[in-house]
Amino acid sequence: MRIRTLLIIAAFLGLMAAGWNYVAHDELGDVTVPEVPDGPLPEDPPSDGPSSEDPPAPTRRDVLAEVRRECRLGSLDAFIEAQRALVEQAETPADRGRHLHVLAEAYLERVYCRTARLGMRPGEPLFRRVPAPIEADIRAGLEALAEARAVGEPEADGYRVEGSLLANRITSMGTAMKLKRPITDAYKRSLELDAENPRLHVALGCRKLFAPKLLGRNLDKAMEHLTYAARGLPQDERPRIFAALVAYMQDDEGEALRWAQEALQVNNRNIFVIAVLERLLAGEADPFGRDA
Repeated sequence: MRIRTLLIIAAFLGLMAAGWNYVAHDELGDVTVPEVPDGPLPEDPPSDGPSSEDPPAPTRRDVLAEVRRECRLGSLDAFIEAQRALVEQAETPADRGRHLHVLAEAYLERVYCRTARLGMRPGEPLFRRVPAPIEADIRAGLEALAEARAVGEPEADGYRVEGSLLANRITSMGTAMKLKRPITDAYKRSLELDAENPRLHVALGCRKLFAPKLLGRNLDKAMEHLTYAARGLPQDERPRIFAALVAYMQDDEGEALRWAQEALQVNNRNIFVIAVLERLLAGEADPFGRDA
């Protein structure tokens, strides 16, 4: 009986070790961050003065980016309803596919909005069980992407959205093992189609930042991705507050404070950014890990 028990324990430990090794092996590896050329990245606002031409009308992605900056769930609710109407009113499959891609991204932004005030604790899942409203948004976003690809051309950013939606389902080592392959495949495909997408580099930076120590965390690489993303996303405070967390974890509180101040300058409506900056200035412990 004792030998049988020991064999069972040994087999269990072997399975656990195999599981951890599987999760720890990051098939994406250390993705090369594109070199930043002199001058602004493509998404930066023009710096050569006013133009005599009328600016182009904002796209639905532009509108979503501005709505997201409000950090209000109600604003995203209204955008999603309007976007769903545009999907139904689309006159061609290509138009429907484009609107569905934006809709999927809006669902991801609503997931982020629902968790925006929660403390950031690298190595730990946000939840032990995904809350129903978040799971509903994840499911709706994935369904929109599936339909978009069925009726139109796939988009590089759509694969980034897919990987990020799936990542919000991780609640344990078991779910991490289950989701590792589809998340990795989605980010790989996004890299193949557009390796310079700054939003993708936010996701890759967070992947290196929030992984447990034994499962691929790499703060130097995270900072590379996030610095590049911040340059390419001048109106998005999030790569900056993530970079602030990286600097804090590297015991560079001065750099953490600089990044947090920059995040606030970019968007002073983000309550979590405000709370973190106040805690850093006050010298409080665990400025990032507590809810806002």
